[in-house]
Amino acid sequence: MIKITKIGESFIINLPRVWNGWYLVNDQKVDEGKINLLELPKSIIKIQKTNKLDFFSNSVSQISVEEHAILLKELRSKGYDDDDGWVFEDIEDEIRHRRFLNEWSGVYKEHLEEIEEEWEVFEYPESKNKYINSYRTIGKGLEPIFNYTPNPVQMLRDIAKEFGFEEVSDQTFKDVTRGKKFSISSHSGIDYAKFNDNYLFTGNNKIGFFGITGTYQECEARFQTDWNKIYNKVKESYILLENDPLTDIKSAWVLKVLQNIKEKANKVDSVKKTYSEQNNLLKYINDKLSEFVKSYNNVQSNP
Repeated sequence: MIKITKIGESFIINLPRVWNGWYLVNDQKVDEGKINLLELPKSIIKIQKTNKLDFFSNSVSQISVEEHAILLKELRSKGYDDDDGWVFEDIEDEIRHRRFLNEWSGVYKEHLEEIEEEWEVFEYPESKNKYINSYRTIGKGLEPIFNYTPNPVQMLRDIAKEFGFEEVSDQTFKDVTRGKKFSISSHSGIDYAKFNDNYLFTGNNKIGFFGITGTYQECEARFQTDWNKIYNKVKESYILLENDPLTDIKSAWVLKVLQNIKEKANKVDSVKKTYSEQNNLLKYINDKLSEFVKSYNNVQSNP
């Protein structure tokens, strides 16, 4: 079975090696290997060159293969075949058999056998994600294989562009990313990428990436995990720069934290010496909580 792979509008034909032969693809002679067509072939024929027994000959005449078979069968009807060869009870029959085999020699002629090949078309899967590549197909009816190899630097560039950051060249010990700018280290990739003069991925913020080969869904899930790791860090930098935290951070979670702080502070039984400080703390918490609730409600009513 010949495998034909469809990639876009092209058809790649994989022709196995033929010993003592060749192929005719649309009546054109082709050796083994890959050929590229813009449409499916009308025919693929394998030409196999062999030596075929043509007739038998002695020093003065010749007989056909069929005649030789008939004469040999008649001679052997007087004996029987065992593991060591033909055995005859009459020595004269054995001599006639040996003389016949020695007298007639087979003559071979080159023969070209035409074998019409069948083929099967595999459509090479296309990925809609530039970070996920088609890897290979593994057979008709089976799911195609894809490969995701992380490219953190390019992902960071794409995400930064989405948030409107301008890339500037990395200059060690120089403040060149102040404002809506970023740089990527020439020697460490995104590990020392700077946004608004801040390293986003150093120390505890360092991110690990892992590739995968599998189904498209598996590759897409792994890509999305890696993408979100970078996206969320760039988003934090964008939020701080734009001074618009309430529309982008988890406001409900922050509100809950502030309410928990207030609840815990109210449970503290202060001694007389620190009573004034406790009141000041509670007043500060209440003021900030009120400000946050007001801002939070404004955001919710004006999304």
